[in-house]
Amino acid sequence: MLVSVIVPVYNVEPYLREALDSVVNQTYKDLEIIIVDDGSTDGSADICEEYAGSDPRIKLIHQSNKGLSGARNTGLDNATGDFVAFVDSDDSISPSFVETLVSALISSDSSIAICRCSVIYASGSMNGVAASSVFPTISNGIYERADAIRLLIEEKMSFNACNKLFKRELFSGVRFPEGHVYEDAFPCVKLFDKAERVVLVDEALYNYRRRTGSITASVNMDMIGDCLLAHNSVSEFIRHKWIDIIPEPLYLKKHQGIVAFLILNYIKLIKSGSEDKTLKRELRAQIINTKREVGIKTLEPKVKIYYTVIKVCPALMRVLCRK
Repeated sequence: MLVSVIVPVYNVEPYLREALDSVVNQTYKDLEIIIVDDGSTDGSADICEEYAGSDPRIKLIHQSNKGLSGARNTGLDNATGDFVAFVDSDDSISPSFVETLVSALISSDSSIAICRCSVIYASGSMNGVAASSVFPTISNGIYERADAIRLLIEEKMSFNACNKLFKRELFSGVRFPEGHVYEDAFPCVKLFDKAERVVLVDEALYNYRRRTGSITASVNMDMIGDCLLAHNSVSEFIRHKWIDIIPEPLYLKKHQGIVAFLILNYIKLIKSGSEDKTLKRELRAQIINTKREVGIKTLEPKVKIYYTVIKVCPALMRVLCRK
């Protein structure tokens, strides 16, 4: 069965060969590799051309910059495989990634197969890289739709698109939102909603690189706004369709989580030494407004302390952040 592997590319020259090598060297050979060069201005486009010229399975598409979601959507529009996987161009996959997930998906008669990830941390170069396993909170197994949705909301299954293999038919009417970060959340919950069942493979087969130049590395209000948009979109979808399987304490906990996320970004901004008073003021207002909107009377004790300080005396945050 044909698998379409979609690789969006934008200015990742130092990592691109590693990513593409990991895809073309899969043990599963029946691949359609769709590389979408999203208007790269470094040497990435030339590397893409080189690989496309050496492997007939590669379909290379050049386009003006549309962002990660736009590149993924272009890949989906050109995919013809039975299954679809996504590999970001600064990441890599284990040689058996596709073969293992195809086998699990078919044998379990599932619509989505998921593997664990390894996170690769690097500071400026690949020297001193350390890898750690993530996504360890549930065991391998087959999960029916309702259970999978619940585990997704509990964050025991990730919203990321990249550590998964999907039946391509799930993407009928579903695309990634262009012009936003946190682009995986809303399409992912819709894909889970369309899946009969989901299978988890207890192997770390996807290698996610966390780097300082990544989309979510800095604090800015556009990023914060996109996170809130994704959170609210998922929450509304769940509230209207799946609230009967989502216990109210869990639903409230998700809302607590978004307040904690905003506070963590405020702390990150303080620790960075930023003197951007406008950004601090806007983020503080967003924290207070979000807390008010969700109507939660209780927060985790530590989060509650930070929230109170931010609301009443934000100048004290510099003292707290030194501890």
